Amino acid sequence: VLAWREAQYRLRFSWIFAALTALVGVVIVADVFGEDFMRSFWSNYERMDGLITLLHLFMLFAVLGSVMNTKQLWVRFLQTSVGASVAVSLYGVLQLMGMFVINQGGVRVDATLGNATYLAGYILLHIFFTAFLFSQKNTPTWLQTLYGATVALHIFILFNTMTRGAILAFVGGTILTALLLVFLSEQRAALKKYAVGVIAFIVFFTGVFIAVKDTDFVKGNQILDRLSGISLTAGHSRFLVWSIAWEGVKEKPMLGWGQDNFILAFSKHYNPRMYSEEPWFDRAHNIVLDWLIAGGALALLAYMSIYLAFLYALWFYRRNNGAETKERSSELEPFSIPEKSVLTGLLAAYLFHNLFVFDNVISYIFFFSVLAFIHHSSTQNRPRMLNRLPFITIGTEGKEFVGR
Repeated sequence: VLAWREAQYRLRFSWIFAALTALVGVVIVADVFGEDFMRSFWSNYERMDGLITLLHLFMLFAVLGSVMNTKQLWVRFLQTSVGASVAVSLYGVLQLMGMFVINQGGVRVDATLGNATYLAGYILLHIFFTAFLFSQKNTPTWLQTLYGATVALHIFILFNTMTRGAILAFVGGTILTALLLVFLSEQRAALKKYAVGVIAFIVFFTGVFIAVKDTDFVKGNQILDRLSGISLTAGHSRFLVWSIAWEGVKEKPMLGWGQDNFILAFSKHYNPRMYSEEPWFDRAHNIVLDWLIAGGALALLAYMSIYLAFLYALWFYRRNNGAETKERSSELEPFSIPEKSVLTGLLAAYLFHNLFVFDNVISYIFFFSVLAFIHHSSTQNRPRMLNRLPFITIGTEGKEFVGR
């Protein structure tokens, strides 16, 4: 209603918006012609990942992308979210201390999310959110120290979730961010040194870990022992589920089975070699296969185009489309090189993490929020959509009223 009445609150066009619109459109068609529309629309109480959720997320993007109209508002948004994530991490610390029960049982911290993998995805995103805030210009030293302590706390919790995909995603995203800073951050020598130091530390630590992974010290530590078990053999159950999913994809390649209908494909193409694994899977635990099942090749194409639109908006957009002089070009960029590097690392880490699990409402909310942030920052000089609505002139008793 606000967007209809006030032009300043209408979305501007961006390729991110176009990609999201395409995804929603394809999924609607896939759900309507899928195996079970009611399941696709509502999902279930555990996942809450049906069409109704996707529509709400799309509207969340529309609201954030139009109402959050200054970078300072987005900084406050991220600071608030990071503050909440600190509370969640501290809850996880109390779980490790035995003051709160780990909901899933065992030793994998899940905090208030009830699932260690969900917590890992949440913390992974907030590590990069905090790094983005750290990279802001003119940030006071005391605040940078606080951000650094927050990152350290989050890394500690991330490792205690023992979610190997998220940990590898964090390492990979961090290396990518550091490499971008090394090669692209020309005017900040100190930043380059820090980036080189981070890469050297990761390489050194990885080498040492590989050298000692079979020692009693590693085997006696649950976190290190789980990390040392990363191998193709450890992913046996994932490979079996992926092979089942692929059989379902081959059966319905273009529009898939509809959202939340993987359990039907899983049951139809069940592989008896999974007798020793969980008795049922409602997700393929791979974002590519999950979208292929939910909406086929068209949905996957629309989903992956979101990442391409993200990178295009982040790296190739200038507020004045290059019309200004080179001396002022850096001032016209929506994001600085450090900010771009961190956001690119975030995107890579998020995608890699989802290659071994699947999205949920928590991760979706923050992913769509980031998309809205990039959308807003990259469309500031474009006209708003529906900026000109038809006018009707009504004359009554010598007075003229102009209405939309």
